[in-house]
Parts: sequence; C-alpha cells; structure tokens
Amino acid sequence: MTRIDSDRWRSGGAAPCLPAALALLASCAAPASGQAPDEVETWLRELSEAPGPSGFEEPVAQLFGKFLQPLVDEIVRDSLGGVIGTRRGPEGGPRLLLDAHLDEIGFLVKRVDEAGYLRFSLLGWNTPHQLLDRRVVIHTRKGPVPGVIQTRPDPPKEKVVSRDEMFIDVGSPSKAFTEETLGIRAGDAITHESTFRRLGDPRYLLGKAWDDRSGLAVVLGAMRETRGKTLPCTLIASGSVQEETTLAGAQVVASLARPDVAITLDIDETCDQPGADPDYANAALGKGVVVILHTKEMVPQVRLRDWVLDLAKERGIPVQPMVEEGGGTDAGPIHKHGLGVPTLDLVIPQRYYHSANGVIHRDDVEAAIRLLAAVAERMDRPTLERIRPPQIR
Repeated sequence: MTRIDSDRWRSGGAAPCLPAALALLASCAAPASGQAPDEVETWLRELSEAPGPSGFEEPVAQLFGKFLQPLVDEIVRDSLGGVIGTRRGPEGGPRLLLDAHLDEIGFLVKRVDEAGYLRFSLLGWNTPHQLLDRRVVIHTRKGPVPGVIQTRPDPPKEKVVSRDEMFIDVGSPSKAFTEETLGIRAGDAITHESTFRRLGDPRYLLGKAWDDRSGLAVVLGAMRETRGKTLPCTLIASGSVQEETTLAGAQVVASLARPDVAITLDIDETCDQPGADPDYANAALGKGVVVILHTKEMVPQVRLRDWVLDLAKERGIPVQPMVEEGGGTDAGPIHKHGLGVPTLDLVIPQRYYHSANGVIHRDDVEAAIRLLAAVAERMDRPTLERIRPPQIR
C-alpha cells in the first residue's frame, strides 16, 4: 500500500495524454442546450475520455483521485493500482464501501507484422462487428499513436469479419518504422478514440468507457452529496482495477477497505433500442438506476436488497429491478470477502454495451447518486444488524 502525494493530486498528476486531433474535437463539442456543464457532467466527460484499459488504468486513476481528494479524509493506493478514499465516521459505526471500476475494455498489441501493421488481442469482451473501421490510440513509451482498425479489401459481405482478419493501420511503411520510430511494441495498450457529446436531448450523453466511468462519477456524486453531513458510518469510495479481465482489483479493495456493507456501480444493457430482447435486459434510459437481483457471480443478500428498494421508494428515487442471467461485476469478489459482505450491485443503463460509442441518460446518473447518498445517511449500526442474517433461535 502506498500513500498519495497530495500536491500531485492537486496538480492533476499524470494527466491523460490525448492526440492533438482528439483534443481539438473535444474543444468543439459545445453542449447542445448551450448550458455550461456542471461538475457531474465535467466528471463524466473527463473520465470518459481518459484512457485506462485493464492493467493500464493509471491515467484514469490519477484523474479519479484528483476529483476524490477534496471529498475524503485520506486516499491510499493498493498495490495493483486501485484508489481508495475514506471519510472517517463515528467509532463503532459500519464501514460502507462504494465501489466502481477504473478500467475500460481495450486491446493489446499482439505483434507487428513485416509491413508495419499491428495485430491485436482483446482486453475485456466485445464483438467483432463493434471493431471494424474504428479509430484507436496506441499508448506507447513515446506517447500516443493514432490508428484505425481495418481488414483486407472487399471483405465478404455475407458474414461478420472475425477479429483474426483485422489489423491496425498506424500509417507505417515498415516493421522497423513502427517499432523504432513510433515506439510500438507487443503488450502496448490500445483504446478507442471517442469524445464526449450531449445528444439531441442533452440528458442523453454519448461517449466511450461508460463501463465504468459513469459509475465512478456516481461514486463521486454521492461523496459530494454527503459532504458536510454527519454520517453514521465510515464511508469508503474506491476505484478498482481489472474488472473487465480478472476481477482482481475488487478482491484487493475489499481486503484494504474491510467493509461491513458494499454497493458496487456498473452498467448494463437496455431494452429501449430496435431489436433489443426484453427478456435479456429490461432496463430503459431515463427510468432510473437499475438494481441487479441476480448475476452468475452473485445473488444479493435479500435483507440488503429489500432495505435499499424500500429506501428508494421512501425517497421517491426511480429504480429498475432487473434479473441478470449472466454477467458479473466487482460485486462478486467483494461479497465473498472474509466472512461475507452484504453487497448490492447498482447499474446505469447503457445503450450499445462495450462499444466505442455508448449512450447513457443523465437522469439515471442522478438517481444513482441520490440512492447512494441515502444509503450512506441511513447506514447506522442498528440498520447493519437488521441487514445481517439473524441468529439461530
């Protein structure tokens, strides 16, 4: 465990490095409504645009830490790169963990071929039809290098091109130029090039990496919402690493945070677009935060689930309960930590799951912030005891 240099956080630390063209595009993205962005939108935009695939989270970790630092008493880092901020509560009060993951889906350079093109492998899951003709950024020791995912001329029109038939063109005449001049080598991280936008209705937000940068913004929002209030619990906010690949970061965060209760934030698919299957995902944009009732990793503790649903109803916070038949998030390893941690997974609905251009709704982000803040305000020792399994009589 390492402690953070406060001056580095205040100065922004290792700011995400974006290509000049990408920065220019971002500067031209005037809000559709003409209204200046507020703090939550600023968090969403900057976190979305920051690079940070699994195992390479440092740029977004620094950014999240900079935003979190004024909202907590202490920030520490775990040895895998996670960020854990703590606001100390009363002696003997519960320890409540609010967790979202730092990493996004991305790619790794697999090899450089003789003509200077890159072959690549996945960091996280996506489908081939989401990849072809996408602009990407290769993150090298010498800095970011732009590229584009392409395939051979005139590919078969009757089938989806497989990833093995794709390559990345970085504008190189040879293998030597790619490796020596551009500094690209096997194992370098690759991310999508994508910029934040408000859409026609400015509550609809377009960007990359909403999984799970939207969750990070919700955690920050809840910490801000409860700032200055006397809480009955110690409140811990974490940005974990490697959720998209191994879930290892959540295991480490749980060991360091030692929570009595945990709420994790993530994203899930929606049913409000053409061709969606409502039996697979029944959430819609703008209808509230989703409460996950089941994944392959976890069945939530029923007492915690019901308490949160009742609290949302009491506060008038819109929620969308949903059974996920597959999937898995940081909630899985956290709820299995130690003797068990009552854990609930809340997710922000997103259209175009694990793609370079996802769409979320600001109202769902606000509902999640309000619900997390309400949980923190109510999580006292008697509530914790009601949530825990009763003794055998």
